[in-house]
Amino acid sequence: MTESGSPRVIGWKVASLSESVASVRYRAMLPLLGLEKAGFRCRVFSDANSVRLDDLDMLVIVKCFGADDLALVQTAVAHGVPVVLDLCDNIFIPKYGTSHALGHVRTSPAKLFLAMARLCDSIVVSTEPLAEVLRKRLDARIAVHVISDGLESPGLLKQMRSRLSAALKEQKKHQTTMSRLRTIRQRVRRVLGQLRSMRGQAVVSLAGRVVRRLAREMRWQRFSKRPKEAPHRMPVTTSPNVTAQRKALVVDPDVKRVLWFGNHGEPYAKFGILDLLEIREALETLAKELKVELVVVSNNLEKYERHIKPLAITSSYLEWDPESLLHQLSLASVVVVPNSQDEFSICKSANRTISALQAGVPVVATATPALGALKECIETDNFLGGLRLYLTDKARADSDVAKGRDIIAREFGQAAITTAWVKVIDRALLAEAPPPPDGEMVVALNLAQDLDMALPIIVSALQQGVSVVACCNAELLKKSPRSIELLQKEPVSLWVLPKDFSPGHPFEFPPSAKMLLTTAESNLGPHRFTRNLTDAANRKNLLTATLQHGFENIGLTYDDEFHAADKIDFAAQRIYLWGGLETLHPKVSGVTRQKCVPMGCPKPARVPKADLGDLLQPFKTVIGVFENLHWTRYSDDYRTFFLQGVEALAQRFPDVLFLIKPHHAGKWLTTRYEGATPSATNILVADPHSALWEPYTAPSLMGHLHAVITSPSTVALDGARQNLPVAVVSHQMNLQNYEPLFLIRAATDWEQFVRNVLSPESRGGLVEHGKNFLRGKLLPEGADLRIVQDLLECSSLQHGAQH
Repeated sequence: MTESGSPRVIGWKVASLSESVASVRYRAMLPLLGLEKAGFRCRVFSDANSVRLDDLDMLVIVKCFGADDLALVQTAVAHGVPVVLDLCDNIFIPKYGTSHALGHVRTSPAKLFLAMARLCDSIVVSTEPLAEVLRKRLDARIAVHVISDGLESPGLLKQMRSRLSAALKEQKKHQTTMSRLRTIRQRVRRVLGQLRSMRGQAVVSLAGRVVRRLAREMRWQRFSKRPKEAPHRMPVTTSPNVTAQRKALVVDPDVKRVLWFGNHGEPYAKFGILDLLEIREALETLAKELKVELVVVSNNLEKYERHIKPLAITSSYLEWDPESLLHQLSLASVVVVPNSQDEFSICKSANRTISALQAGVPVVATATPALGALKECIETDNFLGGLRLYLTDKARADSDVAKGRDIIAREFGQAAITTAWVKVIDRALLAEAPPPPDGEMVVALNLAQDLDMALPIIVSALQQGVSVVACCNAELLKKSPRSIELLQKEPVSLWVLPKDFSPGHPFEFPPSAKMLLTTAESNLGPHRFTRNLTDAANRKNLLTATLQHGFENIGLTYDDEFHAADKIDFAAQRIYLWGGLETLHPKVSGVTRQKCVPMGCPKPARVPKADLGDLLQPFKTVIGVFENLHWTRYSDDYRTFFLQGVEALAQRFPDVLFLIKPHHAGKWLTTRYEGATPSATNILVADPHSALWEPYTAPSLMGHLHAVITSPSTVALDGARQNLPVAVVSHQMNLQNYEPLFLIRAATDWEQFVRNVLSPESRGGLVEHGKNFLRGKLLPEGADLRIVQDLLECSSLQHGAQH
């Protein structure tokens, strides 16, 4: 109870509001229901962005390790809400969780979990082996508590289903409301943009229409009757008809049923259905001696049919759901729980053994630490002998089950679980909150390409004794695992904000912050995250600065029919250019021009060569083909010219590998283009969606290349800085800014460029063109240090003026 006498409110963040997820049932809902009986109030949700922290006394994060979860933990701690993490799997084994991403990019759950753990006083785990895994990785001040999985029952399952259904309905309602509010804000921003370019009566007319439309929106939002939602049925498994499966199974009373149930398994560890192969000999021997049937309740029919059905024992398969499992337990003669005892499986809890004993079924299992309390009432490490015993000696089976139920009531019942959780909650509520991230320089990272620009500046700042906080968009950490890995190699405080961060978010700059640096900031939509941060920093009287983030930087060095240079503005007080002021577009506004400071490009000219193993074998010559971020600026004719040119090159030069590198953020060729893409045995696409290619940006690949072909982009500059022959696909575009690089204007130019690359005499000329191209475009190396020094000098002057 709080000092006012009202009950404590505990929030439970889970991965899914579904009863089919074991961690939701065992690690969240069972403790939640017990705590409510003890007088606590609890709320459960799966959307990190829908949490109302002001209503909570404590937050529990259950087996969630996303970027949004890290942002939630940081926000909670910053506002005095203690956080406890609950974990039931050894997530530190190699490749944990990769199968969920289908081979695509996924930030390491272990890295995100450890980042969250550093902000907590207590971690709760399901077994002692898992506790030891964590203690080796965590600071000694963080307490690791072992609270076993609890005991399910039909009554508790019914309560869980009701609570989860209600929580899902409430969460959907909140998400719908927020979506409508975002739509309204987007309309307001769009109209404000139109208003900036209009005058007189047109403004009055448009403003009147906007006010009337928004009034209708808000009235509808508050008072409209929404259609009633269909009753929510919790998703269970992939099985379309569990009831039909049950009816199809004819239960022969003379047949002894050996039951195995659980998750089918994952590639990153040896557990699941394939554990039955560990006891194959025992099962097949038993089938020769007794009339038995193996029943498998799981969630992968294909794996059962491939690996288990061929065993020399009669068997059947049922798709898992809570009721199906309870029904099969009521029919079972014995349950088997084999365990491979690898570093993942050894950390597993006793929940299957507990469920079986409580249902009145004896258990034969592999001895694991989690089963220590039950060792007197189960048979361990002797599957054939244990099966024979329980299937032929009913008195012994009944006796062991009775012992097991007594132990379960004492050690694993709801009262025991609740008592253990109350102790954890009391400790967490009394614990001193960890200090918030602190640093003089806050660096905002919004898009995948931002870190390439910002990291050299961060490193230089650290070398100058400047403390740094990296403030990241949560979406960046989801899409770019390399970002968190690179940042965690440096002594940098990491702070995560939701992708829709806005002025209403309860973010506070560190007390010692003096400056904010963004890599890309403007009034354009893609920069809204950094614009909002810059506005917030300006209100705090911090020094704000941003960078020219590309050779062609909209609003600085070029404009187009969609974005006029004089209509783009920057909230930052300083804008660091790669070259001199003469590189600015003629239409850049006077206000923007006054903010610009020539500094140079902070990216190093050369970066370490990516270790690609044998991916590029057996080709001796590799030419990189790069797409731009801003493909909307190109016509369909240009895109066709680009793609057809690449395919023609592949056919004309079969001994050359053409490595296509889509932009890390744009991904036009891999996700947005719906037509036919270039295809040949000597074309390789470095898809940023793939975990194999995501770590490698354009500069890191260039050590493997003999030449570069690119759409108009910074890649042309990167290639020239690495002394590579560079061609820019021009087609009908006017690209005077890229001269004297080789410009591909006609279809014949594609082949001519590659022939020049392959000719030692002509190749030297192409490299020389690159050197000439760079002259006047970039200031000398060392921009990262110059930027840090300028930030320090200007922030010192600004801070002194304020005092």
